[in-house]
Amino acid sequence: MLTENIKIKVKMDVPYKSSKVKSNDMLLKRYFDLFLIFISFPVLLFIFVFFAFILFFHFNGKIFFTQKRIGFKGKPFIIYKFKTMIDSDVDGKENIHHCSNRETKFGTFLRIHRIDEIPQIINVIKGDMSLVGPRPEAYYHYEYFSEIIENYKHRKCVPPGLTGLAQINYPYTDTIDGTIGKLTYDFEYISNFSFKSDLIIIIRTFIQIFTGKSPK
Repeated sequence: MLTENIKIKVKMDVPYKSSKVKSNDMLLKRYFDLFLIFISFPVLLFIFVFFAFILFFHFNGKIFFTQKRIGFKGKPFIIYKFKTMIDSDVDGKENIHHCSNRETKFGTFLRIHRIDEIPQIINVIKGDMSLVGPRPEAYYHYEYFSEIIENYKHRKCVPPGLTGLAQINYPYTDTIDGTIGKLTYDFEYISNFSFKSDLIIIIRTFIQIFTGKSPK
């Protein structure tokens, strides 16, 4: 829970070299993303349509969960995910807080195998995200952690990713300690950015998808 209100300083275990991420590297990364999507598009389309069809009946015509997230250089965008929970009685929408009792069994399956994130391919095609990068957090998380964790905003020097070094090594968290742990992985990814590392992260992501084993 987001309960702490004091300003803290993050001590990183890896050097932070965000200034060395060149614009040419980001352009090549963009082409790399589109190339991978292009060669895998038939399979992605089949999976997308198959699960969208099931979700249409599972949630009475509702397929997607959308939310405002913060992207590259702090620019907000709307993220797309497959719906996994019944709507909140409060606002008629999925709410990520205290939602385990509203997640359906099928929704849990989608989350365990990260299938709920497939619609984010739309965000990658639009240029909101990359295939690999730091997780795009919700607006209120971004504002909160930016205020209390020094250098937190520097993770926005690269586009957010559908998967990433932090995502495959650290479970979901919204605590300060957990966020600092994930931030360490984000800075390590930024400092050592390469297309080889992106491929390794993508391969490790697929292993987690097929095995259903999430980081703990």
